[in-house]
Amino acid sequence: KIKFEEKKKENTFYKVSQEWHQNYKTEVSENYHIKLDRALENYLYPYIKNKPIEEITRLDIIEILQGLKNKRLIDTASRVFMLLNKIYKYAVTLEYVPHNIIADIEQRNILGKREKNHYPTFTKKEDIKGLLLSIDEYSGDYTTKMALKMLPYVFVRSFNIRHCEWSEIDFENKEWIIPASKMKTKSEFILPLSNYVIDLLTEVKKFTSDSKYVFASFKDKNRPMSENTLISALRRMGYTKEEFVPHSFRAMFSTIAYENMNEHQCSGEVIEALLAHKETNKVKEAYNRATYKQGMKKLIDWYSNHLTFIVQIKI
Repeated sequence: KIKFEEKKKENTFYKVSQEWHQNYKTEVSENYHIKLDRALENYLYPYIKNKPIEEITRLDIIEILQGLKNKRLIDTASRVFMLLNKIYKYAVTLEYVPHNIIADIEQRNILGKREKNHYPTFTKKEDIKGLLLSIDEYSGDYTTKMALKMLPYVFVRSFNIRHCEWSEIDFENKEWIIPASKMKTKSEFILPLSNYVIDLLTEVKKFTSDSKYVFASFKDKNRPMSENTLISALRRMGYTKEEFVPHSFRAMFSTIAYENMNEHQCSGEVIEALLAHKETNKVKEAYNRATYKQGMKKLIDWYSNHLTFIVQIKI
């Protein structure tokens, strides 16, 4: 009996969460894995790291979540709640705890109604034109400028453009094949590329073909561009974080594509497929990607022409 009690004390929140984290590693991208690591280190370990998991109470958890809410970190609190739920489900499965106490906490009562986080973006033609022209005139580092020139036309997550490798670009078929390990959805993503992007990449290749990365760090060609580089470039162009961030190109595409469905004649499913939004049903997802391939190509070309048109019109 004493041995059993001692064993329980060894099962600290740290031990159980790290065990879960290692097992979960195979299911998520490396980038997401690092984010989970940070969430544990920053928001949970300072409070319950060495506590035996069985001794943690609902009130301990509520206190952590309300602490985040008081700092106005509602989104973070929501993610921490989901993270705890996964850890506790794992703990119940392996009988570290008899019950998932997170399931008893009503998230909305503790955190209030969650407001959807909308990324700032531009939808007015004059704002989009101003942005594209600012990128054209950017006088900073060459690879940074080229990454910024490509981003509006591919609207992938900033992680993908920074870690893009030459081996992923199929010039012949005009496609960018992003491996599953780099995708939030954990499945390979084939993005059609417009002629504009192919021309741009052909140009960049003359300068960075000796690196495995298309947009290598300007400090070290064997490393990808840092996360801060694109953000800093937008700041240098005069855009505040309230106005525009690298992720805003995705929101910009989504808004324009949905508003002009009559013109490009592509369905909402094609728009979502281009944004690589995950379809919960794996079979359906594979089917959709294959079915929508033509539509994705058509919409990418339409959008590329649309942006070119915006730059050329007199406003």
